[in-house]
Amino acid sequence: MIRSLVIFALVCCLGLTPMQVPAQDGVKPVLTIDWLTFLRETQYGRRLAAEFQAEKDALQAEWDRIELELSQEEEELVRQRQIVSAEEFRALSKAFDQKVVAVRREQRERRAELPEKEMAYSRALLQAAGPILFELVQQNGASVLIDKRNVLVDLSSVDVTRQAIQEMDRRIGDGTTQTPTAE
Repeated sequence: MIRSLVIFALVCCLGLTPMQVPAQDGVKPVLTIDWLTFLRETQYGRRLAAEFQAEKDALQAEWDRIELELSQEEEELVRQRQIVSAEEFRALSKAFDQKVVAVRREQRERRAELPEKEMAYSRALLQAAGPILFELVQQNGASVLIDKRNVLVDLSSVDVTRQAIQEMDRRIGDGTTQTPTAE
């Protein structure tokens, strides 16, 4: 424990980078990445985010269209009330209510799928970035790379987010080309 504190103090005072941090008893340093920044700032992540936003926008546009149609249908139903018998109006009203309930349920279900789709985009980025991130871990002599949000205290020198973004953009870009540049 004391040895760890001494090494921590030396790292802080000397400003050592992860490559310079001495391994203690075979333990290699831990690196961090700000996954949300990586997702937002890589070309690939921005493309995935734009695709996801387009899906959300299309869903909202569809809901707006359906809502307008239902509103117009409701207005027509109100006009029908004066023309048709009470019994016929009840049947029309009941059918309309069932339609509204079904449409709202379908829209709720589709909206409920959005978080899973967002996670799928994140998994796609991780799959594409995996080899690059693995190389960064190896190049820095580390044994693990974790999301910065899961760290209570760290040295800024263990954060490889910027380096990961640069490598991802250089080698994969927005992901629309099939062959990543290997180096």
